[in-house]
Amino acid sequence: LQEKVDQVEQAKAKLDKMQESFNTISPGDREKLDKMIPTGSSREDMLLMINGIVSRGNVELENLSLKASGKTGEAGNLSTLDVSIGVRGTYSALINFLNEIEYMVRLTDIQNLTFSAAEKDEYSFAITAKAYYAGE
Repeated sequence: LQEKVDQVEQAKAKLDKMQESFNTISPGDREKLDKMIPTGSSREDMLLMINGIVSRGNVELENLSLKASGKTGEAGNLSTLDVSIGVRGTYSALINFLNEIEYMVRLTDIQNLTFSAAEKDEYSFAITAKAYYAGE
C-alpha cells in the first residue's frame, strides 16, 4: 500500500511541476500555441486558412480534402489531419502559395508536391500535407 501512496505522491508532484511550468507561459503565447496545435481537428479553421491563402495567392482552387488520420508524436498525444490541395496558376503563384503555407500559423508539414503543365505559363499543382492537432 505504501508503494502505491508513494507512486501517487510522485505523480502529483510531477503534475504540480507541469502546472507550474504551464503557468509561466503568457496568455498571448498560450493563444499562439492553441492556434499552432489546436485541440480537435479544427477542419473549419484549416479550411478558412487555406481559402484565405488561395484568395491572396492568385491561384485557382481545383480540389481540397481534409481527413482526420492517426495519432503521432512520442506519446501518441498528437493527431494528424491529412490535407490534399489541388490548385492551378503560374509558377510564381505557386511559390507565393507555398510561402503562405510555410508561414501559416497552423503547424503543417508538406509531404508531397507535384505539378504538371496545364496551359501556357500555367500549371496544376497537387499538394499533400499533414496538419497536427491535440486530442480526439
